[in-house]
Amino acid sequence: SGTKDSLTVKDKDNNERLTVLGNGNVGIGKTPTKKLSVEIGSTDDGGIDLSHSSGTVFARIGCVNPGVDNNTSMGSVSNNGLNILTNNITRMHIDSSGKVGIGATAPAKLLDVQGNYDNELMRVSDASPAHSMGFGVNGQGNNWGGDIFIDGTIQLVVESNGGLCLGSYRGNDAPANGLICAGNVGIGVTSPS
Repeated sequence: SGTKDSLTVKDKDNNERLTVLGNGNVGIGKTPTKKLSVEIGSTDDGGIDLSHSSGTVFARIGCVNPGVDNNTSMGSVSNNGLNILTNNITRMHIDSSGKVGIGATAPAKLLDVQGNYDNELMRVSDASPAHSMGFGVNGQGNNWGGDIFIDGTIQLVVESNGGLCLGSYRGNDAPANGLICAGNVGIGVTSPS
């Protein structure tokens, strides 16, 4: 049925199945309020499926436990990964085993963050964010290592040889299983000289 401003498709029991309004909004199972409005019903099987021409469903957007907790479900239905893109570039990948890669399309661990060395790759900050602590990979000197950033500045490097670099010595190689430190070191005193 339809009017000059809309088209509605109903089933044999007169239930609305598809509606196209004059403004271009499309509704499946309901009158649309947005460009695409879908009423999924009252079961977990409801939602939108994306499938291959073979009929295999690869992705689904839906609602889990509708009418109770109404959690949104989005992702891969078959044994495939999920990519999240910006500017048509994969920024995050979740593989079929649940491993998450940020900057990594084949994550090796539960969380695998990849980027350029000597950069802060992950950051934890307070709500302000006046202060932060970050983590990165160090490529300075002869030994690769892990960086700890405080407020955006590298303050500690744990090198691959077991050595530690504190403060401004981060570009130098620490002795194997040893320590190189900028400034005075206090053991049992708070103001070493």
